[in-house]
Amino acid sequence: MKGWIINPRRPWAVSSMLFMGFSLLARLVFYIPAGLRGFDWWVYIGIPAAASLWFPAALILWGHKTLLPTCLSVLGGVFYFIVKAFTFAHWWHTLLCCILYLAVLALYILTVTGVLPTKKLLYPLFGLPLAFHLFVEDVFVYVLPGASLWQWLPELSVLAIMAALLCAALAMERK
Repeated sequence: MKGWIINPRRPWAVSSMLFMGFSLLARLVFYIPAGLRGFDWWVYIGIPAAASLWFPAALILWGHKTLLPTCLSVLGGVFYFIVKAFTFAHWWHTLLCCILYLAVLALYILTVTGVLPTKKLLYPLFGLPLAFHLFVEDVFVYVLPGASLWQWLPELSVLAIMAALLCAALAMERK
């Protein structure tokens, strides 16, 4: 079977797992005190937490053979981001983000299964949104207004997920 694998002991793989862990920690610290219930609990805590735990577990347990189990985490993340997109102020922003998230899922699955012969498409797919958030959006939303670390936590969780996926792409090796 063709596709990609990740040696979980390599630096990019370890970085990916650490970023996922940080994402989980930031999310739990911010959202648990909020007392979310029902659907909101599942969207903001349950599914992202499960995805953040499953991704490094899948890398450790199966990454040296296959990355297919990691697709479940990416699916969970995409679900979270699509639901979150419906909170955006403009319909076109929601639509563009949903297209991006579905592209992430499709390209990730097609890459790890070997349908796409290269992993290079994942670099801009994960890296450009991360750079946009860090150097454009977050400057105006968090830095210039002087947001506190507490206000940054949900965004830091999202940034860590993007960084984890970029690191995972960098860690991928041909099977």
